[in-house]
Amino acid sequence: MAGLVRGKLRYADVERDERFLKVLLELARDFWRRVELQDPPPPDASESARRVLAELFPREAPGKVIPLPPDAAIWDEQYVQASAEERLAKARKDEAANQLRALLGDAERGLLDHGIAWTLKTITRKGYEVQPTSYRDLKRHKEEKRNG
Repeated sequence: MAGLVRGKLRYADVERDERFLKVLLELARDFWRRVELQDPPPPDASESARRVLAELFPREAPGKVIPLPPDAAIWDEQYVQASAEERLAKARKDEAANQLRALLGDAERGLLDHGIAWTLKTITRKGYEVQPTSYRDLKRHKEEKRNG
C-alpha cells in the first residue's frame, strides 16, 4: 500500500483482510445501486451535504408552494429543539467568557492551577469589503391557517 503522509510518499505492507473487503464490496454495491437508480443518499449534517443541496437547488421557483410530508414535522421539531438548546448553550458560553474577561481585567494572561491559561489580547484587523454573493436562506415562520 502507498499513500501520502504529511506530503511524503510512504509505503507499507498490509495483510489482506477478508472481513474488511466483504464490507467494502457491500458498500460499493450499495453505492452503485444508488447510482443506477438515481437514488441519492439522504442528506446528513455535513457541510458537504449542504453544499450539494445548494448546488442542486441554487434558486427558488418564485411562487411555488409544496405540501411537506407529515414526517417533516419530525425535522421541524428537531430544528426547534436544537435551536433552543443552541441558544441556551451560547448563553452559558457567553456568561463564562464574560466572567473570565472580568477576572482578567487589564491582564493579558491568567493561569489556572491545573495548567490552563486564558489570554485576553487586543486584535486589530484591516477593514475589507465583502464581495456580492447570493445564497438561499432557510428560515422557519408561522403560516396563517387558511379556510377551505
